[in-house]
Amino acid sequence: MTLFEVISRLGEYSDDDMIFAAQTNGSWLPGSYAFVVPMAEDGRTTEIIEGIESKYFLEIDLAKEILEAWLDIAGKLSLSNEEKFKVALHYAERDTWPDPIAVEERLH
Repeated sequence: MTLFEVISRLGEYSDDDMIFAAQTNGSWLPGSYAFVVPMAEDGRTTEIIEGIESKYFLEIDLAKEILEAWLDIAGKLSLSNEEKFKVALHYAERDTWPDPIAVEERLH
């Protein structure tokens, strides 16, 4: 499964799960291999599944909260899957909210 698909389907996962995704040259991409696993109690940030090293991306409950809050920040009723991905990626990489105008510009 890709990281884009995981983000697009957050509602299918338990809030107690976490997302791990492979990086290409230190970056996550929409097509990055990703998987969802139960929350780790040991604080691990790297997983190797099917021989692919993947890094912690976000917890499912946090990703859902980020996207819900983004609706208010951006003044929207819903988000496209592309918007969901851009917002989640920005937050995962920077631990901060993106600029709403910058997200809109990157979508076009």
